[in-house]
Amino acid sequence: MTDNDEQVANLLARADALRAVRRYREAEEHARQAVALAPQSASAHRALSRAQVGLGQYTEAARSAEEAIHLAPNSPDGFRLRALALSRTATKEHGSERNRLAHEAETSAREGIRLAPRDPNGYLRLAEALRLTRNLKDADAAVQEALRLAPNSAAAWVAASVVALAADNWEKAIAASRRALAIDPSNYAAMNNLGVALRRAGKKREGTKVLAEAARIDPDAPTARTNLSRAGLNVARVVIMVLLIPIGFLAHVGLVLYFVFALGSNALISRYPGFVLRMESWAAPLALYFSRRDHEDDFSRRVQEDDLKDDLSDPNLAIEREESSTWSALEGHGRIGSPVVRFAAISAWSATAIMLFVLVAVPGVADRLALAGVVAVFAAIAMWPTLVLRRRRREVNGRR
Repeated sequence: MTDNDEQVANLLARADALRAVRRYREAEEHARQAVALAPQSASAHRALSRAQVGLGQYTEAARSAEEAIHLAPNSPDGFRLRALALSRTATKEHGSERNRLAHEAETSAREGIRLAPRDPNGYLRLAEALRLTRNLKDADAAVQEALRLAPNSAAAWVAASVVALAADNWEKAIAASRRALAIDPSNYAAMNNLGVALRRAGKKREGTKVLAEAARIDPDAPTARTNLSRAGLNVARVVIMVLLIPIGFLAHVGLVLYFVFALGSNALISRYPGFVLRMESWAAPLALYFSRRDHEDDFSRRVQEDDLKDDLSDPNLAIEREESSTWSALEGHGRIGSPVVRFAAISAWSATAIMLFVLVAVPGVADRLALAGVVAVFAAIAMWPTLVLRRRRREVNGRR
Protein backbone atom coordinates (compact mmCIF):
# COMPACT_ATOMS: atom_id res chain seq x y z
CA MET A 1 0.00 0.00 0.00
CA THR A 2 1.43 3.39 -1.00
CA ASP A 3 1.40 6.45 1.23
CA ASN A 4 -1.38 7.93 -0.91
CA ASP A 5 -3.51 4.77 -0.52
CA GLU A 6 -2.96 4.80 3.23
CA GLN A 7 -3.93 8.47 3.45
CA VAL A 8 -7.12 7.81 1.45
CA ALA A 9 -8.00 4.85 3.68
CA ASN A 10 -7.54 7.00 6.80
CA LEU A 11 -9.71 9.76 5.36
CA LEU A 12 -12.50 7.30 4.50
CA ALA A 13 -12.34 5.73 7.96
CA ARG A 14 -12.67 9.16 9.56
CA ALA A 15 -15.54 10.05 7.23
CA ASP A 16 -17.41 6.89 8.23
CA ALA A 17 -16.79 7.55 11.93
CA LEU A 18 -18.00 11.13 11.65
CA ARG A 19 -21.07 10.08 9.71
CA ALA A 20 -21.91 7.53 12.40
CA VAL A 21 -22.18 10.36 14.94
CA ARG A 22 -24.05 12.59 12.48
CA ARG A 23 -21.21 15.06 11.94
CA TYR A 24 -22.03 15.09 8.25
CA ARG A 25 -20.29 18.34 7.31
CA GLU A 26 -16.93 17.11 8.59
CA ALA A 27 -17.57 13.70 7.01
CA GLU A 28 -18.15 15.42 3.68
CA GLU A 29 -14.89 17.36 3.97
CA HIS A 30 -12.89 14.17 4.62
CA ALA A 31 -14.66 12.38 1.75
CA ARG A 32 -13.90 15.26 -0.62
CA GLN A 33 -10.23 15.11 0.34
CA ALA A 34 -10.27 11.38 -0.39
CA VAL A 35 -11.87 12.00 -3.80
CA ALA A 36 -9.25 14.66 -4.57
CA LEU A 37 -6.42 12.24 -3.70
CA ALA A 38 -8.02 9.24 -5.45
CA PRO A 39 -10.55 10.39 -8.09
CA GLN A 40 -10.75 6.81 -9.45
CA SER A 41 -11.76 5.37 -6.09
CA ALA A 42 -15.40 4.23 -6.03
CA SER A 43 -15.21 3.96 -2.24
CA ALA A 44 -14.34 7.65 -1.96
CA HIS A 45 -17.29 8.69 -4.11
CA ARG A 46 -19.61 6.43 -2.10
CA ALA A 47 -18.39 7.99 1.15
CA LEU A 48 -19.04 11.44 -0.31
CA SER A 49 -22.54 10.37 -1.39
CA ARG A 50 -23.37 9.08 2.12
CA ALA A 51 -22.24 12.32 3.72
CA GLN A 52 -24.26 14.35 1.22
CA VAL A 53 -27.37 12.30 2.01
CA GLY A 54 -26.83 13.14 5.68
CA LEU A 55 -26.63 16.83 4.78
CA GLY A 56 -29.81 16.65 2.71
CA GLN A 57 -27.91 17.33 -0.52
CA TYR A 58 -29.75 14.59 -2.38
CA THR A 59 -29.11 15.77 -5.94
CA GLU A 60 -25.37 15.94 -5.28
CA ALA A 61 -25.51 12.58 -3.50
CA ALA A 62 -27.10 10.99 -6.56
CA ARG A 63 -24.34 12.38 -8.79
CA SER A 64 -21.63 11.07 -6.45
CA ALA A 65 -23.33 7.66 -6.41
CA GLU A 66 -23.47 7.66 -10.22
CA GLU A 67 -19.74 8.33 -10.36
CA ALA A 68 -19.19 5.43 -7.98
CA ILE A 69 -21.31 3.21 -10.26
CA HIS A 70 -19.26 4.28 -13.27
CA LEU A 71 -16.04 3.34 -11.47
CA ALA A 72 -17.39 0.09 -9.97
CA PRO A 73 -20.39 -1.12 -12.00
CA ASN A 74 -20.43 -4.53 -10.31
CA SER A 75 -20.73 -3.15 -6.78
CA PRO A 76 -24.28 -2.97 -5.36
CA ASP A 77 -23.39 -0.18 -2.93
CA GLY A 78 -23.42 2.55 -5.57
CA PHE A 79 -26.81 1.47 -6.89
CA ARG A 80 -28.32 1.41 -3.40
CA LEU A 81 -26.92 4.86 -2.63
CA ARG A 82 -28.28 6.23 -5.90
CA ALA A 83 -31.71 4.74 -5.13
CA LEU A 84 -31.64 6.31 -1.67
CA ALA A 85 -30.64 9.75 -2.99
CA LEU A 86 -33.24 9.68 -5.78
CA SER A 87 -36.00 8.60 -3.39
CA ARG A 88 -35.18 11.42 -1.00
CA THR A 89 -35.15 13.86 -3.93
CA ALA A 90 -38.53 12.55 -5.07
CA THR A 91 -40.11 13.30 -1.69
CA LYS A 92 -39.51 17.00 -2.35
CA GLU A 93 -41.14 16.91 -5.79
CA HIS A 94 -44.72 16.52 -7.00
CA GLY A 95 -46.59 14.99 -9.90
CA SER A 96 -44.74 13.58 -12.88
CA GLU A 97 -41.27 14.62 -11.64
CA ARG A 98 -41.84 12.77 -8.37
CA ASN A 99 -42.91 9.64 -10.25
CA ARG A 100 -39.96 9.88 -12.64
CA LEU A 101 -37.43 10.08 -9.82
CA ALA A 102 -39.16 7.31 -7.88
CA HIS A 103 -39.09 5.01 -10.91
CA GLU A 104 -35.38 5.75 -11.43
CA ALA A 105 -34.80 4.93 -7.77
CA GLU A 106 -36.72 1.68 -8.21
CA THR A 107 -34.60 0.71 -11.23
CA SER A 108 -31.39 1.44 -9.33
CA ALA A 109 -32.57 -0.48 -6.26
CA ARG A 110 -33.49 -3.52 -8.37
CA GLU A 111 -30.02 -3.49 -9.92
CA GLY A 112 -28.51 -3.41 -6.45
CA ILE A 113 -30.64 -6.43 -5.53
CA ARG A 114 -29.55 -8.27 -8.68
CA LEU A 115 -25.92 -7.77 -7.72
CA ALA A 116 -26.47 -8.70 -4.05
CA PRO A 117 -29.72 -10.66 -3.65
CA ARG A 118 -28.94 -11.62 -0.03
CA ASP A 119 -28.35 -8.06 1.19
CA PRO A 120 -31.46 -6.67 2.95
CA ASN A 121 -30.41 -3.06 2.29
CA GLY A 122 -31.35 -3.43 -1.37
CA TYR A 123 -34.89 -4.46 -0.49
CA LEU A 124 -35.25 -1.51 1.88
CA ARG A 125 -34.18 0.89 -0.87
CA LEU A 126 -36.67 -0.81 -3.21
CA ALA A 127 -39.49 -0.52 -0.67
CA GLU A 128 -38.82 3.20 -0.25
CA ALA A 129 -38.97 3.80 -4.00
CA LEU A 130 -42.11 1.70 -4.47
CA ARG A 131 -43.87 3.53 -1.65
CA LEU A 132 -43.36 6.81 -3.46
CA THR A 133 -45.15 5.44 -6.52
CA ARG A 134 -47.95 4.15 -4.25
CA ASN A 135 -47.15 0.57 -5.26
CA LEU A 136 -47.75 -0.55 -1.69
CA LYS A 137 -48.25 -4.23 -2.47
CA ASP A 138 -44.76 -4.58 -3.97
CA ALA A 139 -43.29 -2.31 -1.29
CA ASP A 140 -44.75 -4.60 1.36
CA ALA A 141 -43.28 -7.64 -0.44
CA ALA A 142 -39.84 -5.96 -0.45
CA VAL A 143 -40.10 -5.25 3.27
CA GLN A 144 -41.09 -8.85 3.95
CA GLU A 145 -38.00 -10.05 2.10
CA ALA A 146 -35.81 -7.67 4.12
CA LEU A 147 -37.38 -9.00 7.32
CA ARG A 148 -36.77 -12.56 6.19
CA LEU A 149 -33.09 -11.78 5.60
CA ALA A 150 -32.63 -9.58 8.69
CA PRO A 151 -35.37 -10.21 11.27
CA ASN A 152 -33.36 -8.45 13.99
CA SER A 153 -32.89 -5.24 11.99
CA ALA A 154 -34.47 -2.09 13.36
CA ALA A 155 -34.17 -0.50 9.91
CA ALA A 156 -36.31 -3.26 8.37
CA TRP A 157 -39.05 -2.80 10.96
CA VAL A 158 -38.91 0.97 10.43
CA ALA A 159 -39.45 0.36 6.71
CA ALA A 160 -42.42 -1.84 7.60
CA SER A 161 -43.90 0.97 9.69
CA VAL A 162 -43.44 3.44 6.82
CA VAL A 163 -45.33 1.19 4.40
CA ALA A 164 -48.07 0.66 6.99
CA LEU A 165 -48.39 4.42 7.49
CA ALA A 166 -48.65 4.91 3.74
CA ALA A 167 -51.49 2.37 3.75
CA ASP A 168 -53.26 4.17 6.64
CA ASN A 169 -52.86 0.96 8.63
CA TRP A 170 -52.20 2.59 12.00
CA GLU A 171 -52.28 -0.60 14.10
CA LYS A 172 -49.66 -2.29 11.93
CA ALA A 173 -47.53 0.88 11.93
CA ILE A 174 -47.65 0.94 15.73
CA ALA A 175 -46.71 -2.74 15.95
CA ALA A 176 -43.77 -2.37 13.52
CA SER A 177 -42.47 0.77 15.24
CA ARG A 178 -42.56 -0.95 18.60
CA ARG A 179 -40.64 -3.90 17.18
CA ALA A 180 -37.97 -1.50 15.89
CA LEU A 181 -37.74 0.20 19.28
CA ALA A 182 -37.44 -3.17 21.03
CA ILE A 183 -34.26 -3.67 18.98
CA ASP A 184 -32.99 -0.07 19.05
CA PRO A 185 -34.71 1.85 21.88
CA SER A 186 -33.69 5.29 20.59
CA ASN A 187 -34.20 4.78 16.86
CA TYR A 188 -35.32 8.24 15.76
CA ALA A 189 -37.29 7.11 12.70
CA ALA A 190 -39.12 4.40 14.64
CA MET A 191 -39.97 6.82 17.42
CA ASN A 192 -41.27 9.44 15.00
CA ASN A 193 -43.35 6.86 13.11
CA LEU A 194 -44.74 5.49 16.37
CA GLY A 195 -45.77 8.99 17.46
CA VAL A 196 -47.49 9.67 14.14
CA ALA A 197 -49.27 6.29 14.13
CA LEU A 198 -50.47 6.68 17.71
CA ARG A 199 -51.90 10.10 17.00
CA ARG A 200 -53.59 8.87 13.82
CA ALA A 201 -55.06 5.95 15.77
CA GLY A 202 -56.61 8.35 18.27
CA LYS A 203 -54.04 8.11 21.08
CA LYS A 204 -53.17 11.80 20.84
CA ARG A 205 -51.42 12.31 24.14
CA GLU A 206 -49.26 9.22 23.96
CA GLY A 207 -48.30 10.00 20.37
CA THR A 208 -47.36 13.56 21.27
CA LYS A 209 -45.19 12.32 24.12
CA VAL A 210 -43.32 9.96 21.80
CA LEU A 211 -42.78 12.74 19.24
CA ALA A 212 -41.40 14.96 21.98
CA GLU A 213 -38.90 12.27 22.99
CA ALA A 214 -37.85 11.83 19.35
CA ALA A 215 -37.27 15.59 19.05
CA ARG A 216 -35.19 15.52 22.24
CA ILE A 217 -32.97 12.66 21.07
CA ASP A 218 -32.18 14.25 17.69
CA PRO A 219 -32.82 18.00 17.91
CA ASP A 220 -31.24 18.62 14.50
CA ALA A 221 -33.74 16.42 12.64
CA PRO A 222 -36.86 18.40 11.67
CA THR A 223 -39.41 15.62 11.08
CA ALA A 224 -40.48 14.89 14.66
CA ARG A 225 -40.40 18.62 15.53
CA THR A 226 -42.67 19.36 12.57
CA ASN A 227 -45.10 16.63 13.66
CA LEU A 228 -44.96 17.87 17.23
CA SER A 229 -45.67 21.43 16.14
CA ARG A 230 -48.55 20.20 14.00
CA ALA A 231 -49.98 18.47 17.08
CA GLY A 232 -49.83 21.74 19.00
CA LEU A 233 -51.44 23.62 16.15
CA ASN A 234 -54.24 21.05 16.09
CA VAL A 235 -54.93 21.81 19.75
CA ALA A 236 -55.02 25.53 18.96
CA ARG A 237 -57.37 24.90 16.03
CA VAL A 238 -59.81 23.05 18.28
CA VAL A 239 -59.80 25.91 20.79
CA ILE A 240 -60.37 28.50 18.06
CA MET A 241 -63.15 26.50 16.43
CA VAL A 242 -64.93 26.11 19.78
CA LEU A 243 -64.76 29.88 20.24
CA LEU A 244 -66.06 30.41 16.72
CA ILE A 245 -69.29 28.50 17.35
CA PRO A 246 -71.08 31.21 19.41
CA ILE A 247 -69.49 33.97 17.29
CA GLY A 248 -70.78 32.28 14.15
CA PHE A 249 -74.32 32.04 15.43
CA LEU A 250 -74.33 35.62 16.72
CA ALA A 251 -73.11 36.81 13.31
CA HIS A 252 -75.78 34.68 11.59
CA VAL A 253 -73.26 32.66 9.61
CA GLY A 254 -73.88 29.48 11.61
CA LEU A 255 -71.58 26.56 10.86
CA VAL A 256 -70.25 28.10 7.64
CA LEU A 257 -67.52 30.02 9.44
CA TYR A 258 -66.69 26.91 11.48
CA PHE A 259 -66.12 24.68 8.45
CA VAL A 260 -64.29 27.40 6.49
CA PHE A 261 -61.79 27.72 9.31
CA ALA A 262 -61.49 23.94 9.69
CA LEU A 263 -60.79 23.37 5.98
CA GLY A 264 -58.52 26.40 5.71
CA SER A 265 -56.38 25.44 8.68
CA ASN A 266 -56.06 21.86 7.41
CA ALA A 267 -54.88 23.13 4.02
CA LEU A 268 -52.37 25.48 5.66
CA ILE A 269 -50.86 22.78 7.85
CA SER A 270 -50.68 20.22 5.03
CA ARG A 271 -49.33 22.51 2.33
CA TYR A 272 -46.85 24.60 4.31
CA PRO A 273 -44.91 22.35 6.73
CA GLY A 274 -42.17 24.96 6.89
CA PHE A 275 -44.61 27.44 8.38
CA VAL A 276 -45.68 24.79 10.88
CA LEU A 277 -42.08 24.26 11.91
CA ARG A 278 -41.58 27.98 12.50
CA MET A 279 -44.58 27.97 14.83
CA GLU A 280 -43.00 25.33 17.07
CA SER A 281 -41.88 27.91 19.64
CA TRP A 282 -45.47 27.95 20.93
CA ALA A 283 -47.19 25.04 19.21
CA ALA A 284 -44.95 22.29 20.57
CA PRO A 285 -45.21 23.42 24.23
CA LEU A 286 -48.97 23.62 23.78
CA ALA A 287 -49.04 20.02 22.56
CA LEU A 288 -46.83 18.92 25.46
CA TYR A 289 -49.06 20.67 27.99
CA PHE A 290 -52.03 18.59 26.93
CA SER A 291 -50.00 15.37 26.97
CA ARG A 292 -47.93 15.79 30.12
CA ARG A 293 -50.04 13.39 32.16
CA ASP A 294 -49.17 10.53 29.84
CA HIS A 295 -46.81 7.72 30.77
CA GLU A 296 -43.32 8.52 29.49
CA ASP A 297 -41.37 5.57 28.12
CA ASP A 298 -37.74 5.23 29.14
CA PHE A 299 -35.70 5.71 25.98
CA SER A 300 -31.90 5.73 25.91
CA ARG A 301 -29.86 8.24 23.93
CA ARG A 302 -28.42 6.15 21.12
CA VAL A 303 -28.55 7.30 17.51
CA GLN A 304 -29.82 5.60 14.38
CA GLU A 305 -27.47 4.74 11.55
CA ASP A 306 -28.49 5.26 7.94
CA ASP A 307 -27.92 1.63 6.86
CA LEU A 308 -28.27 -1.75 8.53
CA LYS A 309 -25.55 -2.71 10.97
CA ASP A 310 -23.18 -5.47 9.93
CA ASP A 311 -24.20 -7.75 12.81
CA LEU A 312 -27.86 -8.63 12.28
CA SER A 313 -27.94 -11.77 14.40
CA ASP A 314 -27.77 -10.62 18.01
CA PRO A 315 -29.05 -13.66 20.00
CA ASN A 316 -30.40 -11.35 22.71
CA LEU A 317 -32.76 -9.80 20.16
CA ALA A 318 -33.98 -13.01 18.58
CA ILE A 319 -37.13 -12.77 16.49
CA GLU A 320 -38.60 -15.87 14.94
CA ARG A 321 -37.85 -15.88 11.21
CA GLU A 322 -41.18 -17.47 10.34
CA GLU A 323 -43.07 -14.71 12.13
CA SER A 324 -40.99 -11.99 10.44
CA SER A 325 -41.32 -13.45 6.95
CA THR A 326 -45.11 -13.66 7.20
CA TRP A 327 -45.54 -10.22 8.72
CA SER A 328 -47.34 -7.81 6.39
CA ALA A 329 -47.76 -4.06 6.66
CA LEU A 330 -50.89 -4.31 4.54
CA GLU A 331 -52.80 -6.79 6.69
CA GLY A 332 -56.16 -5.12 7.19
CA HIS A 333 -55.35 -2.64 4.40
CA GLY A 334 -58.26 -1.43 2.30
CA ARG A 335 -60.58 -0.38 5.07
CA ILE A 336 -61.63 3.21 5.57
CA GLY A 337 -59.03 5.21 7.51
CA SER A 338 -59.73 6.25 11.09
CA PRO A 339 -59.69 10.01 10.31
CA VAL A 340 -62.46 9.50 7.74
CA VAL A 341 -64.48 7.38 10.18
CA ARG A 342 -63.97 9.99 12.89
CA PHE A 343 -65.15 12.77 10.56
CA ALA A 344 -68.23 10.73 9.66
CA ALA A 345 -69.03 10.17 13.33
CA ILE A 346 -68.65 13.86 14.21
CA SER A 347 -70.73 14.94 11.22
CA ALA A 348 -73.51 12.44 11.95
CA TRP A 349 -73.69 13.32 15.64
CA SER A 350 -73.62 17.06 14.82
CA ALA A 351 -76.53 16.65 12.38
CA THR A 352 -78.40 14.63 15.00
CA ALA A 353 -77.83 17.31 17.65
CA ILE A 354 -78.96 20.11 15.34
CA MET A 355 -82.17 18.29 14.36
CA LEU A 356 -82.83 17.38 17.98
CA PHE A 357 -82.44 21.04 18.94
CA VAL A 358 -84.90 22.03 16.22
CA LEU A 359 -87.31 19.33 17.38
CA VAL A 360 -87.21 20.39 21.02
CA ALA A 361 -86.60 24.14 20.98
CA VAL A 362 -87.97 25.54 17.71
CA PRO A 363 -91.73 26.23 17.75
CA GLY A 364 -93.94 25.77 14.71
CA VAL A 365 -92.34 22.62 13.32
CA ALA A 366 -94.97 21.09 11.04
CA ASP A 367 -94.40 17.38 11.46
CA ARG A 368 -92.56 16.66 14.70
CA LEU A 369 -93.15 12.92 14.43
CA ALA A 370 -91.41 12.73 11.06
CA LEU A 371 -88.53 14.85 12.34
CA ALA A 372 -88.22 12.59 15.38
CA GLY A 373 -87.91 9.64 13.00
CA VAL A 374 -85.16 11.41 11.06
CA VAL A 375 -83.33 12.14 14.34
CA ALA A 376 -83.51 8.47 15.26
CA VAL A 377 -82.16 7.43 11.85
CA PHE A 378 -79.21 9.86 12.05
CA ALA A 379 -78.45 8.70 15.60
CA ALA A 380 -78.37 5.10 14.38
CA ILE A 381 -76.10 6.09 11.49
CA ALA A 382 -73.78 7.92 13.89
CA MET A 383 -73.50 4.86 16.12
CA TRP A 384 -71.76 2.81 13.41
CA PRO A 385 -68.59 4.93 13.00
CA THR A 386 -68.54 5.50 16.77
CA LEU A 387 -68.46 1.77 17.46
CA VAL A 388 -65.82 1.28 14.75
CA LEU A 389 -63.58 3.87 16.42
CA ARG A 390 -64.05 2.24 19.83
CA ARG A 391 -63.12 -1.16 18.40
CA ARG A 392 -60.00 0.25 16.73
CA ARG A 393 -58.98 1.94 19.97
CA ARG A 394 -59.22 -1.39 21.78
CA GLU A 395 -57.12 -3.01 19.03
CA VAL A 396 -54.39 -0.40 19.50
CA ASN A 397 -54.45 -0.77 23.29
CA GLY A 398 -54.22 -4.52 22.91
CA ARG A 399 -50.91 -4.23 20.99
CA ARG A 400 -49.08 -2.47 23.78
